[in-house]
Amino acid sequence: MNFYVVDDDPEVLTLLTHLLEEAGHRVEASPSSLAALKQIPMSRPDCVITDLMMPEMDGFELMRKLRERH
Repeated sequence: MNFYVVDDDPEVLTLLTHLLEEAGHRVEASPSSLAALKQIPMSRPDCVITDLMMPEMDGFELMRKLRERH
């Protein structure tokens, strides 16, 4: 399965990436919701895991904008 993880906390981002990769999944990650908004449509993940509270754009807004593009 292909995952895209978005979290502004580098420790959480590293931990989630490591756990998912150890389970055999492919993972792309970004600490920036604005960068993720541009990258997610190109990477076409099966699942997006996002932090809800981030400084640039919260997880709800990120998902709303991704749905608008699809």
